[in-house]
Amino acid sequence: MSFGSRQRPARVWTPAKVRTYLSTLLARRSWSRQGLLDRLQERGVPADGAQAAVADLESLGYVDDERYAEGWAQARAQRGLGARRIAEELKQKGVGRDLAARAARESFSDVSEAARAREVALRRLPALLARGKTQAPIRLRTFLLRRGFPPGVVSGVIRSLLA
Repeated sequence: MSFGSRQRPARVWTPAKVRTYLSTLLARRSWSRQGLLDRLQERGVPADGAQAAVADLESLGYVDDERYAEGWAQARAQRGLGARRIAEELKQKGVGRDLAARAARESFSDVSEAARAREVALRRLPALLARGKTQAPIRLRTFLLRRGFPPGVVSGVIRSLLA
């Protein structure tokens, strides 16, 4: 018998075990409601037990998609991502479209998206210029668009930096 062929016995998920597992996850970081449900499904927790446990923690205030989205959006904006990419990431994590868009917009309340794009571009530009001045504007544009900044903002930043 090879080591890879051994299978673990099926785990029995009692409500107490599900709650303990969720508490462990939430102790490390915030989770969206859908993220927790997905994780429980991956672990083989029955859907009704997972729904009940997450709903219980939600009613107690431990799971809050709005708080999760705001925190995620702020952290990602500080790392130099634009609102489009932040909203898309939140949607992938199970946050509703409207909440994701609002959190992404609000993450730029202290600094405008154009100012953040300019900061990111200034950090990236020296490396791009070292690789070749003719390709730098194209590469910088592609880089900023991948980071989720709107095309109009990207064009303005590039014009101002490379004029």
